Amino acid sequence: MAKISAIILGLLMLTFCLAGCIGNDDSDSVDVTEYTDEIEQNEIKLAELQENISRLENLLTIANNQILSHELGWDSANQTIQSISIELSEEESKVLHLLEGWGSANQTLLQYSESWLLTNQSLDQANIELSSQNQTILDLQSQITQANSTIYELQSQLSYANSTIESLSIGWNDANSTIQLLVSGWSDTNGTIEILSSGWDSANSSIAALEAAASQSNYSSVRLYSIENTFTAECQGYTAAITNGLDNGDGNGIAADGELHEDEIDKTQHLCVQPTIIATNYTTGWFAGIHAYVEFRESIYFPGAAVGGGVQLWKSDGTSEGTLMVKDISPKNMVVAGNYVFFLADDGINGKELWKTDGTNSGTMMVKDISSTGDCNCKFLTAVGNLVYFQANDGVNGKEMWKSDGTASGTVMVKDINPGSSSGDPKHFAYVGGSVFFAADDGTHGKELWKTDGTSAGTVMVADIWQGSLSSSPKSNANGEPFVSIGNTIYFRAFIDYLGYELWKSDGTASGTTLVKDINPAAGHNDLIRFVTNVNDTLYFRADDGTHGLELWKSDGTASGTMMVKDINPSGDSESNSFTAVGNDLYFVADDGIHGTELWMSNGVSSGTFMIKNIDNSTAGSSVGALINVSGTLFFSANDSIHGNELWKSDGTSSGTIMVKDINVGSGDGFLMRAALGESVFLYVNDGIHGTQLWILIGLD
Repeated sequence: MAKISAIILGLLMLTFCLAGCIGNDDSDSVDVTEYTDEIEQNEIKLAELQENISRLENLLTIANNQILSHELGWDSANQTIQSISIELSEEESKVLHLLEGWGSANQTLLQYSESWLLTNQSLDQANIELSSQNQTILDLQSQITQANSTIYELQSQLSYANSTIESLSIGWNDANSTIQLLVSGWSDTNGTIEILSSGWDSANSSIAALEAAASQSNYSSVRLYSIENTFTAECQGYTAAITNGLDNGDGNGIAADGELHEDEIDKTQHLCVQPTIIATNYTTGWFAGIHAYVEFRESIYFPGAAVGGGVQLWKSDGTSEGTLMVKDISPKNMVVAGNYVFFLADDGINGKELWKTDGTNSGTMMVKDISSTGDCNCKFLTAVGNLVYFQANDGVNGKEMWKSDGTASGTVMVKDINPGSSSGDPKHFAYVGGSVFFAADDGTHGKELWKTDGTSAGTVMVADIWQGSLSSSPKSNANGEPFVSIGNTIYFRAFIDYLGYELWKSDGTASGTTLVKDINPAAGHNDLIRFVTNVNDTLYFRADDGTHGLELWKSDGTASGTMMVKDINPSGDSESNSFTAVGNDLYFVADDGIHGTELWMSNGVSSGTFMIKNIDNSTAGSSVGALINVSGTLFFSANDSIHGNELWKSDGTSSGTIMVKDINVGSGDGFLMRAALGESVFLYVNDGIHGTQLWILIGLD
C-alpha cells in the first residue's frame, strides 16, 4: 500500500515539472498554489481509498476464515456421510436378515393356519355336540317345568278337595237338619197325600168322561202345550208364556193337525224369568269391578270390595255360597294361563308386582319381586299357553318384555330391547302363528313392529316401517290392547309422514309388512281408525276417508277389499263404536243423525246394515252400551226414557229386542255392570230396594 502511494506522489511531481517547462514560455516564476490544493484533495481521496482498501482487506480476511471454516465443516460432513453409509450398509444387512426370517415366519404361519382349520373343524363338531346336549337340557327343563305344573295342579286339586270336604261336612249337617224338618213335616204331607188321592180319583173320573166324549167324536183329541218368549207388564220384562189346550178344531183350528190354534187354547200362563240376587249384605259399590272379570274353573274372578272398604280378589260360581273373597289383595289386569289366574297387585310391602292364584287363599301369592327397589310397573299381561308375557321394569333395564311360567325362576326378562336403563316400552302383545307380536323402541329405529318366540335371539324387529330413527308407532284399538289378527296376519295402524296413520298388516316378515290401503289420501290423517274387530275373518273398524266422516268400514286384507260399508250418517259422523261379534254379524252402536245413539247390526253390506230398534223412540238416543255376547245372544244396557238404564237383549230383530227386566222399577237406573259365565249373566245392579248387589240371570230362554 505504501509503495502505491509513493508511486502516485512521484507521478504527480513529474507532471508538475513538465507542465512548468512546456506550458510557459515566459521567464516568469510558476504558481504552484493551485496544484498544492489539488494535491491535498488527492491526498484526502488517497486516504479514503486507503481506508476502503483496508476495509476490503479485512473483509477478505473474514471471507478466507469463513471459507476455511466451511472447508473444515465439509470435511466433517464427508466423514458423517461416510459413517452413515457404513451404518446404512449394516442396516441393509439386517433387513436382508429380517426378510429371511419373515419368509420362515410365513411358512410357520401357514403351518399354524392349517392347524387352525383343523381346530375349527373340531370346534364345530364340539358345538354340534354341545347344541345337542343343550337341547337335551332344555327338554329336561321343560319336563321339570311340566312336572312342577303337575305338582302345582295336584296341590291345587288337593286344596280344592279339602275345601269340598269342608263344604260337604257343612252340607251334611244342613242335610241332617233338613231331614229332621222333613220327618216332622211328613205327617202333614200324609194328610196332603190323602187329600190329593181323593182329588185324583175325582180327576180320573173327569178324564174318563172326557175320553168317553172323545171316543164318540170324529177326531183324535190331544192336549198340546206351547212355550214362547214375550213381554208383559206383569213381569215388567222378559216372560215365558205357556199355553195349553185340546187340538180339537175349536173355532178356526184344525182338529188333530198337531198345532195349537189360538181358538183351541184353553189356558195361558205367564212365568216371569227374573234375575236373582246371589250376594247380599255387602257395602254399596262392592262389585264395581265385575266388568274386569276372567272365567276360570267354572267361576268368574273379579275385583270386589267387602265390608270395611278396599278392593279384593273375589270369585263366584253363580250361587250365594259360591260367591266369596279369595284373598284380601286388589287385582288388576287378570288373565288365565295354564292352571292359574295371573294378575298385578300391591301387597303394601313389595309394591306393584306379578301375582297368581289357583282359586284358594293359600294358593294366591306373589310370583316374583321383579323390582326390589319399588314397583315393577308391570302392564299388558298376555297369556300364551302356560306362560304370561308382560311389560316390566326391574329398576335396572327400564321397561322391557318379560315372561313367566308362574315360578320365580321362570320369571325372566326376554330381551333388553333398548339396552341399558332406557326403555323398549313393549305393548300391544298378540300371539299369532307361534310368535308374540308387539311394538317397541330399540333406541335406534324408533317405535316399530317386533316379534318374539320367547328367546332373546328370537326377539327381533319385523320391519322398520318408517325408515330411520323416527317411529311409525304401530297401535291397536287403545293403549296397550293386543293387535287384532285374521289367521296368521295381524292388523294395526301405523304412521309415515306422507301417509299419516293408515291400516297396515304383517305376516311376521319385513316383505310381508305392508300398507293395506291409504283410506284418507290427505297426509297426517286417520289416527281415528278404531274398534278393529274380527267377525268371521272379516275385519270391521271405524275410519274417516276425509269425505264421509267417521263411518263403518270393513277389510279382507286387500286394498280393493277395504271399503266403507255404509254412510250411516250422511250429514256427519256416525261415531260407530262398541263393535261386538255375534255369529256372522256385527252388532254396534251408531248415530244416524236422526234417531240418536241406538243399536245397529251389519252383515257387511250396505243393505244389511241397519238400526235394529229405536229403543228410545225419539231423537235423543237410548244410550246403548255394555254389549256382550252370551252364547249367541246379545245382552246390553239401554234407556228407553221410561224405565231408566236397564238390561236388554236382542236377536237382531226389532220385535226380538226387548228389556229383560225393569230391575229398578220405574225410571230409576238398575243396570250398572255385567259379566258372563256359560249361559248365565252376572249383573251388578241396584233394584232400588237392596242397594247395589250382585245378581245373576240363569238361562237365556
